[in-house]
Amino acid sequence: MTKNARAPLFRAPWLPSQAERLAAFRTEQQRYNPPAPAAQRGYDVDWRAVRKQHLAEEPYCRACMQLGRETIAAMVDHIQTIRDAPERRLDPSNLQSLCYPCHNAKTQRERRRA
Repeated sequence: MTKNARAPLFRAPWLPSQAERLAAFRTEQQRYNPPAPAAQRGYDVDWRAVRKQHLAEEPYCRACMQLGRETIAAMVDHIQTIRDAPERRLDPSNLQSLCYPCHNAKTQRERRRA
């Protein structure tokens, strides 16, 4: 062992792992701080109608189409988020069809930037 190196920490086998502790923490946070209902976040009856119409007009994932793949879209995504541009919530020019993996990747990129 080199100088100033920390000794490996011992974890008793009956203690929960870091992943188990994190999962328990997230479950507890969800219980005490539940997310707002979808209608309060801007996804009401009007949104469902616009979403249905948009998926009928653009059934394939826009991001996958740019890569040359044809993937059926499952989500309608706001190009500018509702938080940034609430007035463009139902604007068809602010919407794009995405599959789940592309939508999750875009969401993660936006969260990292914020």
